[in-house]
Amino acid sequence: TKKIARKAKKKQGYAGDNPTLKEALESVEQDEWVKAIQAELRQLSEKDSWKILDSLPRGAKWIPAHFVLKRKRQADGSVDKYKAGLVAGGHMQLPTMYDKTTSPTACAESIRLIFALAAKMSLIPRMFDVTGAYLLAILESPVPIYMIIPGILGQPSTIVQILKSLYGLKQAGYLWHKLLHSKLLEVGLTPTTADPCVYT
Repeated sequence: TKKIARKAKKKQGYAGDNPTLKEALESVEQDEWVKAIQAELRQLSEKDSWKILDSLPRGAKWIPAHFVLKRKRQADGSVDKYKAGLVAGGHMQLPTMYDKTTSPTACAESIRLIFALAAKMSLIPRMFDVTGAYLLAILESPVPIYMIIPGILGQPSTIVQILKSLYGLKQAGYLWHKLLHSKLLEVGLTPTTADPCVYT
């Protein structure tokens, strides 16, 4: 199945839109990928996502991080932009590094009902996206979580203590929902008993 998908992408001219870090840095588009990676690290730093350390505390456990790269395209297939995302290696988290991890998801029936009501009542549904949503939530962890960010083009790796709910952490979804829920309550909304993701 993967081979068929790769062949289909090549026919469409979309091959290599999700390169590995090694592939990206060895490609002719190296400069574009480096800019995307630097922009991602700058955004995370500006949002106080971590505290940079000179070295790991004695005996401290750490988790890795990796870059997820994506070449985004326009409808006509031309390149729109190069996107890099830093993802924490949550799969390496020890049980002592997290507590609650679950968060609710809206039921498909709820979403259909909302659109049906909007159509019946001649309402205009509005949607919005929260940029860097998880990074708005403060990290809650029983112990400090340390992470090593890989260096690129010969630069050394960076050791950090995570302060925000980075993508990839086991508790990231739970912390984002907890923050969003508290903000919705502040503006007077109430979750329904039928679906905790639907507020009135």
